[in-house]
Amino acid sequence: MKKTHYLIILLLLPIFIFISCGKEDDVTPKDDDIEDNQDEEEEDPEPEIVLEWATDFPQLRVGIRSADFLLKTKSAVDVYYIFSNQELDFESAEDLRNLVDSEVTENILLSGKRSTSSQDDTLKVTLDGLAELTTFYAYSLISHPEKDSLQEEGFSIEFETRERQGTHSFQSEEEEREVLYLAYQLEEGLKYPEKLQPAIIFMGGNGETANQGAINLIRNGSLPQFLDKGNDVPMYVFSPQHIKNNWNIHMINEMVDEAIENYPIDPKRIYMTGISGGGFASWNYGVEYPERIAAMVPISGGGNSNKACELKDVPIWAFHNDTDGIVGSNGSKSMVNAVNACPPEIEAELILFEDNGHNAWRRVYDQEHNDWNKTTVDPVNIYDWFLQFEKD
Repeated sequence: MKKTHYLIILLLLPIFIFISCGKEDDVTPKDDDIEDNQDEEEEDPEPEIVLEWATDFPQLRVGIRSADFLLKTKSAVDVYYIFSNQELDFESAEDLRNLVDSEVTENILLSGKRSTSSQDDTLKVTLDGLAELTTFYAYSLISHPEKDSLQEEGFSIEFETRERQGTHSFQSEEEEREVLYLAYQLEEGLKYPEKLQPAIIFMGGNGETANQGAINLIRNGSLPQFLDKGNDVPMYVFSPQHIKNNWNIHMINEMVDEAIENYPIDPKRIYMTGISGGGFASWNYGVEYPERIAAMVPISGGGNSNKACELKDVPIWAFHNDTDGIVGSNGSKSMVNAVNACPPEIEAELILFEDNGHNAWRRVYDQEHNDWNKTTVDPVNIYDWFLQFEKD
């Protein structure tokens, strides 16, 4: 190789080395740059606060004497709420918040501020002690928990508390008439109809018949009268009005259908009770439709003992005055004995009160009734007894 070639290579070699080092520096970040990038990656973005209600909220669940305000939002926020017995006029959302923060109590039944910890929280604010069938107002507003920002428009609703025992009706194909009935409803059943409740079907006696279009059931110590006095029981109670002495059990079955179709009633927990003629109706219905009732309490009645074995799967607790000049106690005795001869899964029971008269039911429905003083039998609670049973 010529000397000139060596000289050229020697002159170009430093240039190649310089270019190679420069490229290496370009692709290799400095230590300071690495630390800065790591800091950027580790910093979480500030979570977004959304001042909006979750889908289908707020919800107001209204009962007879109480109301539940269910509040759920799309993020963790502060929630302001007010219950009032008069309509309130707010010019702005800030007015609502200021009223909650103030000490003003006129027309305000309940107010406050609650915080949600996440979008999964549902706040429940309950207002108790309300009057039946009365109008009230509810308001609510969302606020940012740290910044001074409010939802542009709050939530407001007018609501009315419900009726405890009211008159309703259904069209009976069996009797070709409109049947009136009393419906005693539960607080929780009205507020949360998605949860099914137990129910009693009550039948009155001949003394409770009425002309078409009238109600004659709140009398004579009946179960509806016990409820009308302000007493409560732990289940719905449906009391159809009959217009002739002998009950049509197929119409009673229509009442059962009406209850299940139009109220939050558990079909596995339907109970039957009746007085005098309604006691007969209880026995007769049970014989015809034993698969529909979970238990029965016939009082001062009787039935067809030849069909008693149809009731062997139905718990029975019968009551009668031993000396009854209108419907003899043998009616209850023969039915209970006939059921127990089948034999039943649960032995039927009969309680005989030793005092005279036809009305054995006042005390059965009312543990505090003075009629308990006329007997040596200890007061009983048929409502707790009912709730032991449900259909398979």
